[in-house]
Amino acid sequence: MVNSPTFKGRFFIALQVAMLLSASRFASEASPAFESDVKNLTRAAHRLTGTDASRDALDVVEGRLAEIGPDQVIVQEFPTVQMRIKRCEVELPDSRLLPLLPMRPNGIIQPVTPTGGLSGPFVHVGDGAAEQFLDRSVEGAIVVLDYNSGDNWLRAFRLGASAVIFVESEVAKAWHSHWVEANVNIPRFYYSGPRSDLPEGELASIHSELVWEPTVGRN
Repeated sequence: MVNSPTFKGRFFIALQVAMLLSASRFASEASPAFESDVKNLTRAAHRLTGTDASRDALDVVEGRLAEIGPDQVIVQEFPTVQMRIKRCEVELPDSRLLPLLPMRPNGIIQPVTPTGGLSGPFVHVGDGAAEQFLDRSVEGAIVVLDYNSGDNWLRAFRLGASAVIFVESEVAKAWHSHWVEANVNIPRFYYSGPRSDLPEGELASIHSELVWEPTVGRN
């Protein structure tokens, strides 16, 4: 079947190989101007709509379009909202605070915690495959999971996890989905440090306070 996991896996592997070969060939032929544009557009960690990073990137685009010499460059501004992090961290028993990044909202619902935080022991489940849960309970736990785990993080919540923290085990791949198309609060976060900072069995508390703020986007 076209939708079978085996087909999807082979398709994505083939697609990745094709993209790498294409990118390699293209990079070898890229002009200095193209390389400069890429560096300017990727110098920030993101280009989220309405942020300073987005505005800087759009200035680059607008400037390059103007250099091309069209009759007119049309700029379309529009009101929107952007998530602002007031607090997002995990607190360890020794009072150490480790910074977290919130994952993409589900619909309009951000991954926030109750007042006072959300507490539980760390439980490591690797890539979240079914066998990782056979000899342990994640009821009320903060599950530590590979970023590249497909939708296996849903299994953790189905088994009663309070929250999930993603960590890197290899180069992070963008096609791994960490959100659902439903307006529901499912506490999901990303930690950029080593998973050893989140020791198995240690009790911790996550504090996540996020707000929507009005801003202006630009096409």
